Amino acid sequence: MSKLLILCCVKILLYYALSVQEAFGQKKTSNFKDKKYFTKVLTRAKSKGKWGLIDKQGNEVVGFKYDFIAGITDGVAIIELDKKYGLLNPKGEEVVQPRYDEIANFKDGLARVILNNKTGFVGAKAIEVVPPMYDKAYDFNKGIAYVRISAKWGIINKTGTEIIKPTYDTIYSFSQDLAPVLAEKKWGYINAKGKEILKPTYDQVKPFTNSVASVCINGKWGFINTQGKEITKPIYDSSSVFITDLARVCVDKKYGFVNKKGKEVNKPQYDEINDFANGLTLVKLNGKWGFVNKKGIEIIEPKYTRVDNFTENLAPVQANGKWGFINKKAKETIPTTYTQVLSFKQGVSKIKNDGKWGYINSSNKIIIPVQYDDIIPFNKGVYKVKSGGKYGLITTNGKEFVPPTYDRIEVYNTTIFTLYTGRKVVYVNKKGKEIIPPKAD
Repeated sequence: MSKLLILCCVKILLYYALSVQEAFGQKKTSNFKDKKYFTKVLTRAKSKGKWGLIDKQGNEVVGFKYDFIAGITDGVAIIELDKKYGLLNPKGEEVVQPRYDEIANFKDGLARVILNNKTGFVGAKAIEVVPPMYDKAYDFNKGIAYVRISAKWGIINKTGTEIIKPTYDTIYSFSQDLAPVLAEKKWGYINAKGKEILKPTYDQVKPFTNSVASVCINGKWGFINTQGKEITKPIYDSSSVFITDLARVCVDKKYGFVNKKGKEVNKPQYDEINDFANGLTLVKLNGKWGFVNKKGIEIIEPKYTRVDNFTENLAPVQANGKWGFINKKAKETIPTTYTQVLSFKQGVSKIKNDGKWGYINSSNKIIIPVQYDDIIPFNKGVYKVKSGGKYGLITTNGKEFVPPTYDRIEVYNTTIFTLYTGRKVVYVNKKGKEIIPPKAD
């Protein structure tokens, strides 16, 4: 046999082998891997443009007749044949013949199927739980699916039972086992069993949070509980949801708080109210800022020009153009004497005076002298300092071990730094001692 003939035979065999072993996923789902999505016994393979299944020895188990075979999920694999979809089990048996126009991936144990523009659901055991009858449906989630017939929405469970018949124009997601529903341009609420706990009455509603929901009618907002009872009549221009035990309300551009019983704990009087952080919220009154706690108690009266949230039990405050810190008892633990401060972090705050930066601790003790143009966290236990356009290094407890005389400083490793002055390069350790760096491996 000539060398040319042998070479041709090798090429033909190689082409066939590559075709059979072509990895699945180049068509639709390239992230699937055979070893994860089919069985240890069978592998998806492709030959002459068609997909089939082979065993470990390469023997054909399922003929190469499908246009597409997906990996197994929920115990079955989606197959495509002549633009119709069905299901294979792990043995390669057709448990659902290719007859659907579409089959979606399984969600919550069921897969959406479409036939003649109608949607239904099949289970992993190839049982048609819901015949294709809906005009639209969403995937199952937490045991329910939203379905639509014509322009009306309902909800079915995993047995296909309509727990809420398609009678609503819109159904929103459940929150605390209650969902807002829209019918004839009015909103109400249903529970997970399909019972209307509040008939569609309101113009707008919000989801339940902390067992209370905001509702609006004729442009005014109030609150209801989970029994559908109005605990606050709709008298407010706007309202928030109950993220904490309080909700923000507004009347005539003034803000206050209402508790979960519907009682005003702060009459609308503030110009601004921020979101709660660490159990407190910032409030503004007559151009000054203070703090209110979760009970609506004004723990720090609005008297500061500017404030920021508490961190490490201290909050930056500004009075007369100067900054300091207060604690949650309204005591100024650090007097307002600085031109700028940053919030405390790991027990220290970066402060500025006369254009220079330093660091203080929570007792207002200066840790790093207020003499640098900038101070930058650099390495564990080390800051890089800038002065007169030059750089140096200082420890977090204020010991300067490299004076600010260098053009540039970089971290060589966790214990060594590289210092540059013009073309000169030196290496120092964390004690500031010049060393010869170890050679790279």
